[in-house]
Amino acid sequence: MQTPQTIALIGTRALGAGIAGGLVNERDKLLLFDCDAEKAGLLEAALLAAYPGCLVEAIKCSHTGVWEADIIILNASCAELQGLADTIREVANQKLLIVIDADVLYIRQLFPNSKVVQAFSTIRTADFESAAAMRMEIDCPLTGTDEEAVRVTEALIRAIGFKPVRMPATN
Repeated sequence: MQTPQTIALIGTRALGAGIAGGLVNERDKLLLFDCDAEKAGLLEAALLAAYPGCLVEAIKCSHTGVWEADIIILNASCAELQGLADTIREVANQKLLIVIDADVLYIRQLFPNSKVVQAFSTIRTADFESAAAMRMEIDCPLTGTDEEAVRVTEALIRAIGFKPVRMPATN
């Protein structure tokens, strides 16, 4: 039996909605944040309609969400990264930080005390619309230097329905 997790999804654009849909369940709590609060609210409403009883909440403050979270999925544009880092760095300390479409070395500089793993970078929005059996054939490369963080990320990738593929870590 797994311990319930709180997962903060920072950025609901593009892949964010697909990732959220794959992670939503009745055990783990999913916190949604977007610089455009309306987008996070719309995604929350859609998830609650599709999965009654799921634990999902749109939040208005990334700092509070990351503070509460065990796992952070950072789906933000490069332009948003520095501001987000300044806001959440202290509460992301020693937490798993999964980045999607960003330079992992840059993210490690912004979050030197977080366990950074890069994943989902080759996944397309359309891949989430594939049938579950088809999705398991889609490779989802991931890379990170912390073994436990990589294992947790592999489990999340499987929960969403993709096939995790470890890549060499960049130092």
